[in-house]
Amino acid sequence: MSKWYQEPLRVLDLALEDPRGQALDQWTAEDVLEICREINANVLNVAIVNSWGQAYFKTPQLPANPQMTGFNRLAEIIDEAHKVGIRATGRWGPSQNTGICEKHPDWTKCTADNASDGGNACHNSPYGDIVIDTLKHLCDNYAIDGFVFDNFVPHLCYCRFCRDKIAEECNIDVGTPAKLVEAELATLTFWAHADAENFLQRAGKVCNKHDRVFFGAPAFSSRAFDVIFAESDTRDGITVRDSGFEIRKVTARARVDKCPTVVSSPYGQLRYVGLPKPPAHIRQEFREIVISDASPSAVARDWELLHDRRGLAALGTVFEEIKAQEEYLTDRSSLKHVALLLSARATAILGDEACRHVDAAKGWYDVLSHAHVPVDVILDEELTAECLAQYQVLVLGNSPFLDDDQVEAIRTYVNSGGGLIAGHRTSQYDGSGLSRHSFALRDVFGCEFQDVMDEAWTYIGFSSDHPLGDGLDIDTLVMHGEIEDGVTPGVREQMKVRPLGGKVVATIYDSIAPVDNGLPQDRTPATPGLDTGYPAAVVNDFGAGKSVYFAGQIDRLFYRIGHPVYKQLLLNCIALAAGPPIIRINAPTTVEATFYEQAETNRTVIHLLNHSYDQTFPAGVFRPVGDVIPIHDIRVSLHLPDGIRTKKVYSLVAKETH
Repeated sequence: MSKWYQEPLRVLDLALEDPRGQALDQWTAEDVLEICREINANVLNVAIVNSWGQAYFKTPQLPANPQMTGFNRLAEIIDEAHKVGIRATGRWGPSQNTGICEKHPDWTKCTADNASDGGNACHNSPYGDIVIDTLKHLCDNYAIDGFVFDNFVPHLCYCRFCRDKIAEECNIDVGTPAKLVEAELATLTFWAHADAENFLQRAGKVCNKHDRVFFGAPAFSSRAFDVIFAESDTRDGITVRDSGFEIRKVTARARVDKCPTVVSSPYGQLRYVGLPKPPAHIRQEFREIVISDASPSAVARDWELLHDRRGLAALGTVFEEIKAQEEYLTDRSSLKHVALLLSARATAILGDEACRHVDAAKGWYDVLSHAHVPVDVILDEELTAECLAQYQVLVLGNSPFLDDDQVEAIRTYVNSGGGLIAGHRTSQYDGSGLSRHSFALRDVFGCEFQDVMDEAWTYIGFSSDHPLGDGLDIDTLVMHGEIEDGVTPGVREQMKVRPLGGKVVATIYDSIAPVDNGLPQDRTPATPGLDTGYPAAVVNDFGAGKSVYFAGQIDRLFYRIGHPVYKQLLLNCIALAAGPPIIRINAPTTVEATFYEQAETNRTVIHLLNHSYDQTFPAGVFRPVGDVIPIHDIRVSLHLPDGIRTKKVYSLVAKETH
């Protein structure tokens, strides 16, 4: 039987972030619970300690908010919530505590140059024990249902407590950080991760002992958490549709950690707290969280709700939808078709150039999402033969850093009949970032690395007799180049490869430099030159499977400039390596589809969300959704294996059986 936090949650997150607590005496617990009932929330998550280290409850460990006189706000909220069957959890960003840092400067997390790290207190100082003791006090004295750690800072600290601990546990003197060698810095990074995990395990044991649920942020993956709680990029300067990719990164982590996900987003528009987003934007934003396999949490400050409650009705609409359709949102797993790697290892090693990997993943996600192809974002830990066997095709994009076990798992997967799509420098380096001087997957790709072609502009010419060129004008060369002003950074590179049994279906053409006329290169691109003979795309049969390798960065080009020719190429790759999915959606690209299976009921659930908005505005300007433009005549078709038939097709919105 599922525990309460494993069911779909509808969370109102009440933020109390005013050091003077000016609004605390302007509302009661009954007022807040009335809002919860109004919007159909089943969890009230309330701030229990603010960024200044002030508690909203009585405890000997921390000072109370100065405005909280004559009442105990947390105790009242817990009592009123439980009266009406609503769970009450407490949110605390334990690292950030300005008050403690001012009182005890040596408890502050420090950077390598001994500068204060923004009012964050170190868990290795005596403050760590204060946090643990506060949790124990809460568990012993309050019937709170769980705790949310939403701001725990795990990175390497150079305070005196950490220096002493590092010297004892790692035998490294960090007295002069600038003199540390690379191997020592790598050891310290690993130590900081393990040390932070140990602290979270301490907190988790307190929660577990008292049967409290422990929610935590995915910025630090910890086995101590029962639920991933994410403040994902679903808000400032990102469209509702694009937020789906950010949420999928979070749900991928939760899938690996085998725990559910809650994703929060502000009630207010951008940084203008107190001004709620338009109703259409609120509905679509929180629906996007639901169809991306997470429970939504709406963050609102107490004075914000006192000032303007116009957004509550829209939030209530989404929460009511979740409540009414709960049976279709529980015990579900994604429909497996395409696995798309987003590698934390690659982003860490590449650092400031992480876009070389992340852009490729985003480009692939956009292509697949717009074409309504089922796709899972997977993480490094999921590159195993067992996990990959669930999918028809694995998309690696540009994934340079693969360890030997991952390489062997991919090789086994393709040999057993899986499809593989990869490009550029994939598998050229091992898991630690050391060059292999060739592709570890060269036998799977059917080609091997020779050199790098570093030209601002090149072109790709496709064979007329291969399906990879379907939908293209084969007499037109496809441009591959780096646009100035940072639009396509690093895209000029293509790999020079030599075939190893794979079929070359496209080649690289050089270019003729334009006459210098003073204009930027992207306004006067070089004209096509001669065929270099170097493969641009290689298709290879490997065992029972198939691979497609691109020497260039078509996926990054699509993400950065979005031209349909790149989209067509990427979709041709999927069709070639994976074949058609069992479910096809005939709808405009503005309609998003997500796909889930419920094994116990033998049911497949398809979510369709219309992103046809009135958002037409200048580049770089973010405006909320005002209206959703209706879409009609969407068709869903099933292409089932022989011997499998559908029992019933049911529309949840229309309440019609087809």
